[in-house]
Amino acid sequence: MRRFLSVAFMAALSGCSLFRKPKPAPPAVITPPPPPKPDPPKPLAAPPKVATQAPPSPELPDDVVQTPVPQAPPQKKQPARSQKKARRTVAQPPPPTAAPAPEPPAPAPQLTTIVTPAEQQRLHQEIDAAIRAAETALTSVAGVSLSGQQRENLRRANSFVKQAHDMRASDPATALTLAKRAEALARDLASIAR
Repeated sequence: MRRFLSVAFMAALSGCSLFRKPKPAPPAVITPPPPPKPDPPKPLAAPPKVATQAPPSPELPDDVVQTPVPQAPPQKKQPARSQKKARRTVAQPPPPTAAPAPEPPAPAPQLTTIVTPAEQQRLHQEIDAAIRAAETALTSVAGVSLSGQQRENLRRANSFVKQAHDMRASDPATALTLAKRAEALARDLASIAR
C-alpha cells in the first residue's frame, strides 16, 4: 500500500498525464530578414568658389548706394557617425542680414484752397471787421459781473480772436471763421450784459 500511495503521490506532484490537456503550440513567429543597410551618405561636394572681387558695375546715380552682398561662410565637414546614432540634419539658412532702414515718408501735403489776390484782400478786410466788432463787444462787457457760463463764453471769444490773428497769414478762410465765431459770442455777451 505504501507503494501505491507513493506512486499516487508522485503522480499528483508531477501532474497526471491522463487528466492533463495538451497545450496548444505557440504561434509561429516569422521574422522578416533585416532590411539591407543603406550605403553611408556621400559627402557633399564643396560649394563652388565665388569670385571675391565684384565685376565693375555700371554707372549709378549719385543717390543710389551700392552695398556688397555678404558671402556664406564655408561649411565644416562633420565626422561620420555610427549607423545607430546617425541622424538626419537639415542645413540651417544663414541669418538674415539687416536691411537699411527705410526713410520715413514725407508728411502729407496740406489741402488749401487757392485764393486770388483780390479774394485774399477781401478775406483780410472781413477778418479785420469781425475782429474789431468782437473786441468792441468784449470791451463793453469788461466791467459787468458774469455768470459761470458767461465767463466761459468770454474766455472762448477771446481765444477765437487770438486764433484768428494767428491764422490770418497761413489760412485766411479759417481765420475769418474764427473771427466770426468770436464776434457772435461777444455780441451775445454784450446783449445780456445790458
